[in-house]
Amino acid sequence: MANSKPTFSKLVALGLVICASRGAFAVAVEPCASVSARPKPSVAIEVAAADEHLVNEVESELGAALGARGIALCVGAAATSSLVARVSILMETAGASPVAQIRIGDEITRKRVERSMELGLLPPDGWALAIASSADELLRASWAELMLRDAPAPPRAAPPSVADAVAGSARRPARRYELSADGGGATGRERSALTIDARLGYGVARRVALLAAATSSFGAVRASPHGTVRADDVGFEAGLAAGLQPLSDRRGLRFEGGLAILRMSFVASPAPGVGALSFTDWSVVSLVRARGWISLGPSRISLAGGVSYPVRAARALDGDVVVTSNEGVTALASLGVGWGY
Repeated sequence: MANSKPTFSKLVALGLVICASRGAFAVAVEPCASVSARPKPSVAIEVAAADEHLVNEVESELGAALGARGIALCVGAAATSSLVARVSILMETAGASPVAQIRIGDEITRKRVERSMELGLLPPDGWALAIASSADELLRASWAELMLRDAPAPPRAAPPSVADAVAGSARRPARRYELSADGGGATGRERSALTIDARLGYGVARRVALLAAATSSFGAVRASPHGTVRADDVGFEAGLAAGLQPLSDRRGLRFEGGLAILRMSFVASPAPGVGALSFTDWSVVSLVRARGWISLGPSRISLAGGVSYPVRAARALDGDVVVTSNEGVTALASLGVGWGY
């Protein structure tokens, strides 16, 4: 048996959640006699409180939370194979501060878990959601034993919805590195190119990462008065990423900024009877991107869009005519496949 009391900070945070979401997902709770005939896993609840409205609200809130995970909540006597837990809630209002005694009888692991929850720091109209949320948390904490590799086998197999409830609540270990391969395109005023990058990220905080990349691009052939010119480049990029969501989340959006040092190769193909010189030059480019990602198992797919602008541009001339260059704003787009975070 375990006893715990919520800290003041948790209660304040919970109070804010209550104000934002009160009553948004209320559901009706059925008698256990009608639920027992169905194959859906169920939890039986018994709430002992003088306030009948509070009893109904607690049942409704907990029923909504469990229903979202494919588990039914019922009231009354229940003796059926579909029952996965019993929840007993006793309200004690005799003291200076009201207390909810929450007891969980886990029918899968055969455990009994208990929590005493002081409600004095919460407004009365927030008690129902606070109690229901605490009971839901306690249920999942008890079922978390099913995720332990060295835990003994439970007396009975857990239904898939119970296993999913635990797996969906478990903290995934944060992976600090991300490795990805990106392919895309770049289009500017005087140059278009296909791009291929190998990118590495190192998370320094939940939403912040250092970035490094080996970059390359293959420019489109552009006509000049006396032939054609193509501009390719290879280089190194370094920068920083900041996510709107933690970088380890399954999906999210982050913003990236950095500088790239490029070695640009201008390959000239002159018209017959005309001389031309192929050459290389260095360029420094600033970049900003927005990148959205979604994780699919161990891998993740990202889609990025942004712009670049040269700090030091490079260009190829045919006389006084600019044939191709990376001057001005260049639009960027890429699709990436990666692993990590």
